Amino acid sequence: MCLIICKPANVMIDVDKHFPSIYGYNKDGFGFMWAEDGRVKVKKILPKNLEDIKEAYKGYEDKALGIHFRMRTHGNTDLERVHPFKVLDKDEDGVDLYMMHNGVLGEYTDKTKEDSDSVLFVQEMIRPLLKEGGA
Repeated sequence: MCLIICKPANVMIDVDKHFPSIYGYNKDGFGFMWAEDGRVKVKKILPKNLEDIKEAYKGYEDKALGIHFRMRTHGNTDLERVHPFKVLDKDEDGVDLYMMHNGVLGEYTDKTKEDSDSVLFVQEMIRPLLKEGGA
């Protein structure tokens, strides 16, 4: 199963101690989000190795972050399916909103071979509900 870490600002993670075992089971994508200048910023990679993750994380150690390590269960292994996923955009919707999750969303797993259950859930359920509600 994927792993989500909620890291408060100025709380350091010992990446040499913790990231190797996390990456060992979750090699299908690495992404994180943080707040900056009134926006949600996102960084995502498809790591080839643990060093790619350490390099992507470098410079963000002191920020409050939502971090996601992906273990593919459905859909392609590509950057589009790496968490976090954009739900709403501040320019279009007045607010930035992104999501990450763990587990499998069963109703959304067999619709296509390419899309992940997470991508479909955002597109078909979360975004439309929020848009209808006036987000």
